[in-house]
Amino acid sequence: MIMALALALQSPFSSCADPDAATAAGARALAAGEKCRKILPPVQLTAAEKARAVAAIGRGLRDASSARYEWLPRIGGRPTVCALVNAKNAYGAYAGFQWVAFFLPAGGGAVTSVELDPGEAYLQCTAFGYPTEAL
Repeated sequence: MIMALALALQSPFSSCADPDAATAAGARALAAGEKCRKILPPVQLTAAEKARAVAAIGRGLRDASSARYEWLPRIGGRPTVCALVNAKNAYGAYAGFQWVAFFLPAGGGAVTSVELDPGEAYLQCTAFGYPTEAL
């Protein structure tokens, strides 16, 4: 499941049609004055970034020390990052992996926003380009 997501994230993509390509989509993009830019390829989080995220996410969990994480790469150079977290519920059982979205600024800044609601996090992750259908 996670491997399928990782494979889907490996290929770089652009924000619009390639203007150098001899395609109708590329011609339309150029005619409309649309500027294409390459979106950066996915980058795995560093150990320090993961530690910052764990500290921020853990503040919203019942038993932060028991949480298990599936880290997803940062895509497109964006500060919003998604992960899957499996944490214990009020009954002491693992609830299953849930989407979590968090704002992780580059350069060592503090995690300023964490979305623990799985539905809202899923919406944010799809909006930021995570291929959630692979899961």
